[in-house]
Amino acid sequence: MRPWFAHRAHMHVRLRCPPGSLECEDQAPSPPGDGCGAELESWFLPKKPGSTPPVKKSPPPLPPSCQALLDKHLL
Repeated sequence: MRPWFAHRAHMHVRLRCPPGSLECEDQAPSPPGDGCGAELESWFLPKKPGSTPPVKKSPPPLPPSCQALLDKHLL
């Protein structure tokens, strides 16, 4: 586990795709290090003047097989 910006109330679990899974895509690896030190300290620095908040992106659509699970309330 490591600190991750804006994740105060939850955590993510990094899983690998099972062998032979045709639709599964592995996640990118976590950045090196433990997330402490300069990375953690940067969360508490004042924002730079004139900086604009990042634009929130919509997630891409789910693959049809994943959406089918949600549509059938199997998850």
